[in-house]
Amino acid sequence: MSTCSSLSMNDRIHVAYGSIISASLSIIGTICTIILIKIRNKKQINNDPQRKQLLNSTNSGENSGASSISPSNSSNNIISINSGSSGYSFFSEEINDNNNKNFNNFMNNLNNNKHYNNIANNNNKKSLNSFNSKGNQQTTKVSHFIINLSIADLLASIFILISNVMMIQFNDRYVETPFSSDSYTFINMMSICTLSNGFVSFSYISTFFWTLGIALYIYQQFSLTSTMVSSSSLSDSHKQSRNNKIIKILFYIINWVIPFILGGVIVSGSRIVDKSSFFSSASDGSARSLPWCSIEANVQLVAFYLPLMVSMIFTLFYTLLIKHRFSNNTLYGGSSTLVKLQNKIIGRLVLFCLVFFICWTPKLISFFITYFTSSAGRAQECKQMLWLEVLSATVYPLQGFCNFLSYTVFKKFKEFFKLKLNNISKLFKSNLNNDNKNTNNNFGSNLFYTNNSNNNTNNNNNNNNGNNNFYFTFSTFDLNEKGKK
Repeated sequence: MSTCSSLSMNDRIHVAYGSIISASLSIIGTICTIILIKIRNKKQINNDPQRKQLLNSTNSGENSGASSISPSNSSNNIISINSGSSGYSFFSEEINDNNNKNFNNFMNNLNNNKHYNNIANNNNKKSLNSFNSKGNQQTTKVSHFIINLSIADLLASIFILISNVMMIQFNDRYVETPFSSDSYTFINMMSICTLSNGFVSFSYISTFFWTLGIALYIYQQFSLTSTMVSSSSLSDSHKQSRNNKIIKILFYIINWVIPFILGGVIVSGSRIVDKSSFFSSASDGSARSLPWCSIEANVQLVAFYLPLMVSMIFTLFYTLLIKHRFSNNTLYGGSSTLVKLQNKIIGRLVLFCLVFFICWTPKLISFFITYFTSSAGRAQECKQMLWLEVLSATVYPLQGFCNFLSYTVFKKFKEFFKLKLNNISKLFKSNLNNDNKNTNNNFGSNLFYTNNSNNNTNNNNNNNNGNNNFYFTFSTFDLNEKGKK
């Protein structure tokens, strides 16, 4: 999906190599992301039989009139709430990532939470039996959205890799249409090049929508959980479960079907550039034709870049809204463990949003520079902005790989740099305290104490008091230099 259709063959090959390398990394990253999520979900499913057994003990405990909630029973109540899609299911994969100590702390915090106890005590036998009938069925979690985002990134990377390799190796056959090209009809303009434009566009538009979908889902789940905790009622749990299923279906339709339709629009708007329109100089000085297919600028704007900009704006809006409303402000009564779990989810969302903007901002800039340049000066503009074209073509295919880093490896780097920053901060504070002590001594001895023998003890005490007052007033100045004079 090169923005400039008038690039020379050598320039186009340079752009293609950057895209191939980035797409290869994204293929590896997206596959690893999907595998890691599947492994975590499998571990969670393996733990479900034990939770179900504990749930049955909770059911019998209610029949015996048990009124308190033990840590083990608390986990059962979490599952019964999950079956109603109340929003606690949102944390299930995060809890499983922690060790048993953190999980026990999580349960103890819930056990001491007044809202949660009201919910658990109001949870009747009907909701418990409802879960027993569903078995290991799990509600929608953020991991499902990340899997779909990774699948879309994987498809886009595969299409980019194949199309660029074919363009380098079989340029004429890659662009050549098997039909007559006398008229600009959909069939006559169809080739491997135009089809690849459609498939790549479809995949990336899907990634735009799934990234926005993650932000929307997190906001919906946090808001739903906040409402449920404040109302302390599970009477509408089945209604919430049904609504979540409808929302999930809508997400699949919007995030897969609509991008596919827009991809078809991209194909219909693709045109094969006349081979005699552009030329590049070969090494021997002769002219060589440049067959290529380009997408009409207005079609690109409406079918690709407009969905991109809308997704970027709303993803940023919901990310900032979630961070403002819910970051460090737990929905469950101020538990530090739950705050960490909640902030972990918000942190991943921030990273996905950051990757989204980093990968696609150069592409947006490149497109609009070309879009607002006249046709006569477009070739010269593309030549001058070749570095931007290479940068954008290299960065945007990295989206899948960067999302993989955001989901996995980045956490270790974050902890490493956080530890280093803490050590530097402690060292700086230690040196600052030592400097303050030296400054305090120098300040009092040089500025306020005199050798006048007529000064009595009261005057010395007044000077010492003045020393303390002035020290706090002028502590920002370099008083050591004054003391040395």
